Amino acid sequence: MPSKSLLIAFMLCISGIVFSQTEQYTIQLKNGNTVKGTLVEKIPGETITIKTAENEELKLTYEEIQKITTTEALEKAANVDHDSIQPYRYKRRGFINHTEASFILGVGSVAGTTQKNEDRGFGIRTVNGFQFSETMALGIGLGIERYIDAILIPVTVDIRATLRKGKTSPTININAGYAPNVKGFKEGGGFTINPSFGIKTYISRKTAFIFNVGYKIQQDQYTYYAGGNFINKQKGSAIFKFINFSMGFAF
Repeated sequence: MPSKSLLIAFMLCISGIVFSQTEQYTIQLKNGNTVKGTLVEKIPGETITIKTAENEELKLTYEEIQKITTTEALEKAANVDHDSIQPYRYKRRGFINHTEASFILGVGSVAGTTQKNEDRGFGIRTVNGFQFSETMALGIGLGIERYIDAILIPVTVDIRATLRKGKTSPTININAGYAPNVKGFKEGGGFTINPSFGIKTYISRKTAFIFNVGYKIQQDQYTYYAGGNFINKQKGSAIFKFINFSMGFAF
């Protein structure tokens, strides 16, 4: 009899493990989204990890969750609309690319001179990096910017913060680095920094349209000869300021 009882207990344990791995969970989040998948890990009162039909593991905190329903409970509920249950809508984590075009308009005067900044230009840049969560991404950017008398190749570190979760959100972005000038003075170009504010709206689950307005600061280093001769060679630097309008897509 004892051995039979142990066998029954063992079989019940195995069936429970198998059932927990195949049972479907439907989780309603406080932001209005719904997640559906199988249970991977559950830490009561802290987190629950679900694997979706797309084989993506989502780790959710109980603070994000409004309601948890299992397959058994759904089958018993007569008023459940199964067609309304969908995977999590938007990209949460993984490698990401931002590609955008920009119009750059000079403002103010050129720091270090009395010259008014009437420069303007167009640019295109791409950023490859990693999205750590739905609200934070970090990457490396490479671009080309064509001004009236210069062509710059900015290489930057790019940080992007999305202020809220969901389809549409305001964003805060900053990119900073170095932009050599490949046209004009040999020493042209210099450091660059461009903080910006914008908006991001998803047009599909993993693709978003982005629009930003930034305040770009660009250094331009140059060489000149003082005293009207070619002996007294000097180096100088000027700071240009721009309003930068950009739009593109995040993938």
